[in-house]
Amino acid sequence: MRMKDIIGRTGLTDRAVRLYIEEGLLSPSAESDYTGRRSFDFSEEDVRQLETIAILRRAGFSIADIREMQTSPDCCPTL
Repeated sequence: MRMKDIIGRTGLTDRAVRLYIEEGLLSPSAESDYTGRRSFDFSEEDVRQLETIAILRRAGFSIADIREMQTSPDCCPTL
C-alpha cells in the first residue's frame, strides 16, 4: 500500500506519517529511486500501528511515550 492509500485510510497527513517513520515508531518497507527519493510500501500491520499511534497522540501521549510503549509493552498494562 502506498502513502496516498495510507493517508486516505488513517486520516493522517503525509508529514505525520513521515515523522513517525523518522522517529522509529513505524518501519514500512522502503525503496529509493535514482534521485534518492524514498517510497514506502505499507502492510496491514503498518496500518494498524498507525491507527494506534494516531489514537495515542490524540489522547495526549508524546512520541517518546509511544516509543517507550512499543519497546516496553509491559510498562503500560492498562493500555
